[in-house]
Amino acid sequence: MPGQELQDLVKWLSPLDFGEKHNAILEKRTRDTGEWFLQHPKFLAWRRGDPEYKTLWCPGNPGVGKSVMVSLVINELGKVIPESTALAFIYLEYKTKYMVTQLAEVILKQLVQRRIMQSSLESLRKHKAGIHPTSAELFDMLKIEVGTYSEHVLIVIDFSPQVLELASSFYKYLRTLPNIGILATSWDVSEIGLGLQPHQCLDIVADEGDMRKYIEGRLASSVKFKQLLEGRPSIHEEIITKTTMKADGMFLLTQLHINSLETKLRVTDLCQALDKLPNTLDATYDEAMSRINEDHKALAYRIISWLIHAAHPMTIYDLQYALAVGDRMTALDTDDLYNEAFLTSVCGGLVVVQEDTANTSSKFVGLVRKLFIRSWILLMAIYIQITRHSNIF
Repeated sequence: MPGQELQDLVKWLSPLDFGEKHNAILEKRTRDTGEWFLQHPKFLAWRRGDPEYKTLWCPGNPGVGKSVMVSLVINELGKVIPESTALAFIYLEYKTKYMVTQLAEVILKQLVQRRIMQSSLESLRKHKAGIHPTSAELFDMLKIEVGTYSEHVLIVIDFSPQVLELASSFYKYLRTLPNIGILATSWDVSEIGLGLQPHQCLDIVADEGDMRKYIEGRLASSVKFKQLLEGRPSIHEEIITKTTMKADGMFLLTQLHINSLETKLRVTDLCQALDKLPNTLDATYDEAMSRINEDHKALAYRIISWLIHAAHPMTIYDLQYALAVGDRMTALDTDDLYNEAFLTSVCGGLVVVQEDTANTSSKFVGLVRKLFIRSWILLMAIYIQITRHSNIF
């Protein structure tokens, strides 16, 4: 069929596209990390399609790098997948509500982009002239498309912790399809595990070697660290050892610790901070909030509040204009906008800017980790600041 017609059909079938999110997460991966997972016997058994490994549940504690591991799996499978096998994947956003039919449409969309049977093509053409397929019709088309692969279809899903009921319902839907291999990651929540029965289990943990590679990469790529650590190999090694130990198996905590150490201007300050690294995530966020300059605290809280409550990822331009809007304003001027670098620097390392992998002229701004930014300490601090200062917005 003509390429443009197929493109129009899949766009009509589902507006959801997890490709950009996949690329953005994969960019966060440090080179050569996660190899232990790809070589694990349980993963290899799932990849081969062993009958007892039809479903591989990969739970992990918050902050261990589950989404990054998923992106690695998808990337590696995509490189070597044969014609006899297909791959589809889904990243579930914790703020977005999904229906089973929406996720089924995404899976079908990805499969027909690889190749499409004539019966499915005719069905989609017919529906495009009217209404979307029902759940039963979607299942029939999925069954046809899956059945065209002589081996199996691999489906990788990164579940957010707020989708317990959806995870169970969607899993039951997929399990009725033939030749399906499902790999699902989630928080280590027993309810999700029960909803994914029967399954094999492979825990995702923050490998100590991976954490060391991440820290070494951060130290090597930072001009500030290079200047402070030049000729001081013992301090370089001490940073790696102590941050790894304090992180207690959480990549997120390591990231926050390195962000904190990178703000230090003298070797003495760096060493003192290294000896006082917090042991818990809440304490680390609390320490990051304490780094916010008193003169900029109201602005920092506004930035964090916008990012917490935004329904969709915000570009740097969205945030700049949102912050510039004031009471009774009828127009905005570029002079009203905050500088991009200033917006991230005032937030104590909690805010990051990343380029859109699909459009390098666009930049998204976000919190280091939205799920954890909802910790009670930080939310209470923001709430108190908002209520005490009526002009914060």
